[in-house]
Amino acid sequence: MKKLSLILSVLIFICGAHFTAGAADWTVTKASTAMTAYATPIVLCAKPCRLLGNFMFDTVASGETYIINVTAKRAQYDPQVISVTDNVSDLNFKPQQ
Repeated sequence: MKKLSLILSVLIFICGAHFTAGAADWTVTKASTAMTAYATPIVLCAKPCRLLGNFMFDTVASGETYIINVTAKRAQYDPQVISVTDNVSDLNFKPQQ
């Protein structure tokens, strides 16, 4: 009889906001956020931002590395690479200058 190995990962969340450039930190409401696993080129999740320019990915496996990309019409954002072991509540994006 073969033994079955089961890997359990804790589910966490990643959330943050998209901001505009300039002195005033206004959030960008018409943007989309995509999360890709670092090990594979497959987009795991893509979501439009919420009403106030916030985004949230829930049910994220801890112990992994992800690339988070933001797409907006009037601004360009650098992708962020993040290795997560716990909830992230302040992953904020500011556009390139």
